[in-house]
Amino acid sequence: MTRFINTLRKIDDFFGWLSKAITAAAIAIQTIIMFLGVIFRYFLKSPLTWSDETATLLMVFITFFGCHVALKEKMLARIEFVVESFPALLRTIVIFLSNLLVLTLLAAIAYFGLVLGLSPVILNQNTPALELPMIWFYGIIPLTALFMIVHVLIKTYESLRRGAESQC
Repeated sequence: MTRFINTLRKIDDFFGWLSKAITAAAIAIQTIIMFLGVIFRYFLKSPLTWSDETATLLMVFITFFGCHVALKEKMLARIEFVVESFPALLRTIVIFLSNLLVLTLLAAIAYFGLVLGLSPVILNQNTPALELPMIWFYGIIPLTALFMIVHVLIKTYESLRRGAESQC
């Protein structure tokens, strides 16, 4: 079991690195594109037809990969003082149930994101200006949900193993 968890940790670390890199790149590219869009539209009087669409699509990357980064870096909102006031055993149970609910939600997001992405309408749809397949953007939903599921599984295992020291 330890070998399996260590392998999952390595996968989770890679997913974390990948999510940070994609989020940072998407933010940088989006900033440049928005700046160029403003310059071309208001100063050169020749708007870029693809800039708004690209910025919007990059926001999808920022949102979903950024959510994984926030989960991994423990930057999501939590109410710790309530859980910390419980005795150790009850704290472990509450953390386990909380992680179970998170896993259920993430599994639903992954499943319905996959169903949505594989629907014939999405599979045959391209973006209007760039003509990129929409599946590239809908595919991010189950992919990042999978990244988060791996992370929450590791944190759940660690909290059960250590008894609530390692919270997700």
